[in-house]
Amino acid sequence: DSGVLEMKTPLVSVLVAAYKTNAKHLRECIESILNQTYTNFELLILDDCPEDVNVHKVVDSYKDSRIFYCQNKNNLGIAQTRNNLMKWAKGKYLAVMDHDDIMLPNRLEEQVCYMEEHPEIGICGSAYRRFGDFKKRGIILPLIESDEIKAGLFFKCTMHHPSVLIRKDVIEKYHIKYNTNYVSANDRHLYLDAMPYTEMHNLDKVLNITAPTRSETESK
Repeated sequence: DSGVLEMKTPLVSVLVAAYKTNAKHLRECIESILNQTYTNFELLILDDCPEDVNVHKVVDSYKDSRIFYCQNKNNLGIAQTRNNLMKWAKGKYLAVMDHDDIMLPNRLEEQVCYMEEHPEIGICGSAYRRFGDFKKRGIILPLIESDEIKAGLFFKCTMHHPSVLIRKDVIEKYHIKYNTNYVSANDRHLYLDAMPYTEMHNLDKVLNITAPTRSETESK
């Protein structure tokens, strides 16, 4: 017996790409993750703004061994930052999270249970709720079944990115990653790339509260 405590491998890696994040919003995001009913996870935070020290200060204030923080040496953009997070992750499942969104306490538990019972599903999203004072506020109920999700992807994004749980082995086996050639819609391109190889599903439960997009706030 070496006397060294063996670390438990996390089943879920929560991936947060940060960039000039408002400290209050980041705290709300982190605390919503740390307060999950499902606890076997690691929280990976990768900061894509090398000159900003505020994110590190916020993260360092949490004394939780599940948190791992790193900062890009140069600004790489959201797609490459998320690709790096996926390579860094140890978990069987990758839980995508935006730096200014909130997980409801049962999000990981609900999604892990579903994915464990449905091995054919490679990407699982959920319904979500918008917050903020703009005209699209309220609950958004997505398409549910894999066939309709895939058909809808040719016209719009049919999975809410900060709500998805992804099997890492699907990503690795088929060399799927975020496309750095696109400034936006990287999530939709990732789903399109994964579409031939796996099934998709959206839970009809609200598991995430999300911030408005720029286009929504500008169209108030």
